[in-house]
Amino acid sequence: MGSQTVRVENLQKVDLKVQKNVQGKNTNDSLYMSLVTPPSDEYCRKRIVTEDELMYLQDAVETSGIKGYSWSLLKDNHTAIKKSQTHLIDLIRYYEGDTNHYYEANTLAYKDKGGSKTIGFGELLGNKNVAITTQNEAYKKLSEHIKEFAKSVRNRVGAEAYDSMPQSIKEALIDLAFNKGPGKIGKNIQTYAKQKDWSKVIANIHCFEVNRTNKESAGLYRRSLSRAILASRDLVGAEKQQAQEEIEKLY
Repeated sequence: MGSQTVRVENLQKVDLKVQKNVQGKNTNDSLYMSLVTPPSDEYCRKRIVTEDELMYLQDAVETSGIKGYSWSLLKDNHTAIKKSQTHLIDLIRYYEGDTNHYYEANTLAYKDKGGSKTIGFGELLGNKNVAITTQNEAYKKLSEHIKEFAKSVRNRVGAEAYDSMPQSIKEALIDLAFNKGPGKIGKNIQTYAKQKDWSKVIANIHCFEVNRTNKESAGLYRRSLSRAILASRDLVGAEKQQAQEEIEKLY
């Protein structure tokens, strides 16, 4: 993989032809970046992405069994939240990003419940994790994380259930494992996934917290809600309606 920097200066989509080696065979993949006109000079610095970084994302997508991903900037908090509800990678980019790099919303960075600031895609400052200081390192680590947690979800729900579930459900479960650990893919999720009862899976992909009245409520409201909406994306008809009702019960 090359490390050529790709800059996009207009609204046109750019088709990057990259060479991959899969079991000894070279294949061509098209990766698209759809970017918007920047509102300021400061924003221009965030309009840079390398072929290596796009390849990391493509590898994560393919290995995890989820469909193609089109990289684009998270222009501001409003568009970032919207995009976080449409694809796993954008959800992680928004909620695990860092303002010192290029993958976050161009406003206030999201902070988790404990107020901890990350240095890129879940690598906590002050933790035993080695500090990530470059965008390339962050995207490489993100790819590794997605593949790692996709494998853990597959192991917990079983290969048949994992392969048959809608992509949006798969993405939501990967994010839950990424955000809260594989242990959150508990017995309820495992049972409903094997039964292909996707609305019930959605009813269990949030995280509970105990409020001041000692009653449980959906924790980490924004990310948990984004995850639930993401999960319902690929459902249709009565199944989607049931999923939406489950989300309304939670929030």
